Amino acid sequence: MDAERLTFQGRAGGPPLDVEWSRVRRLEWRTRPYVEALGLLAFSLLGLWALAPAIRGMAVGAGVVGLLLAALYRHHGLTVEVEGGARLQWPLGMALRGSAREARLEAARVALLEAGRARGVPVAGPDA
Repeated sequence: MDAERLTFQGRAGGPPLDVEWSRVRRLEWRTRPYVEALGLLAFSLLGLWALAPAIRGMAVGAGVVGLLLAALYRHHGLTVEVEGGARLQWPLGMALRGSAREARLEAARVALLEAGRARGVPVAGPDA
C-alpha cells in the first residue's frame, strides 16, 4: 500500500496486482476461524467404531487436533470493491492467535482503515 495504490502480491509468485485508490469504492477486512480443521472430527467419529484401541486413540487425537486448530488459527482476507462493482478477493492467509504474524496483519488492518478513511473509502470489518 502506498500513497497512490493498493498492491497485492499472491503466493504464486506472479506479478503484483495494483489498484489505484481512485478506483476503490469499498474495502472489507474479513477474519474467521479455521473451520476447515473441524473436518478432522468426521475421521474421529468414524474411528470410534474401530475395534483396535490404537485406532480409537488416533481418532480421538485427530478430533482434539481439529478442535485446537479451529480455536487457535484464523483466516484473514480483504475484499476490494472497485468502480463498476467488481470485487477483488485478496486472501491474506492464516495466523495463530497472538502470534507475530497476526500482529503484522492487525497493523496492516489498522493502516488500511486509516488510509481508507483519509480517502473517504468505506471500510467494513472488525472495528471499522
